[in-house]
Amino acid sequence: GEECFDTFEWVRQVAVDFLDTGIPPGCLIFTDGSLMDCKLPSECFSLGWAFCVIKTNGDIVASARGVPPRWVNTIQGAELWAVRMALMRVNFPEGLYTDCDTVRLGLLRGPAWANSAKRKYSRVWSSTVTLLDEGGDRLHWMPAHTSKASIGSAKCSNGRVVDDIFWSANQVVDLMAKDAAEAIRVSQDFRESLLCQEQQLSD
Repeated sequence: GEECFDTFEWVRQVAVDFLDTGIPPGCLIFTDGSLMDCKLPSECFSLGWAFCVIKTNGDIVASARGVPPRWVNTIQGAELWAVRMALMRVNFPEGLYTDCDTVRLGLLRGPAWANSAKRKYSRVWSSTVTLLDEGGDRLHWMPAHTSKASIGSAKCSNGRVVDDIFWSANQVVDLMAKDAAEAIRVSQDFRESLLCQEQQLSD
């Protein structure tokens, strides 16, 4: 049902309202999106998003996850929705890290690009650019799904090296986004039936 879409769930919620007080100094936000069953017809895609707020020592201050609206049906859309949700719920921190560079680059293009009628998800781009305001210099990309071996060598778009804390934060939001997507997946029997039909048609 539609109640399964456009959802927001705090996984860890703090007592203070970050929008009023701001988050503790030095905190960073990490965001992620997930798309499951991309080999199925688009109406059967399962998408999720997540963000977490991390202290400098790696402790999670707050985290949230959910499912984007039904009309968001691409991984880029889920990644963009994650950034939007984070900026709606948390005062802009010292840095926000997304592992989708096309989202970062799109948001840095500004309102005219975001508002274009040709733009898929233009209303999401536009509202997120507004939330970003003048904070583009605090929006960064980090490598996604890297192995532990990359710790200390992989670098973010701002030159910051991925350390244990960054690597773990990316793992956390990845898992939360996958959990959110998993919750709305069509049944395994249905997935297998559709894939079988696709196979028969292609044979």
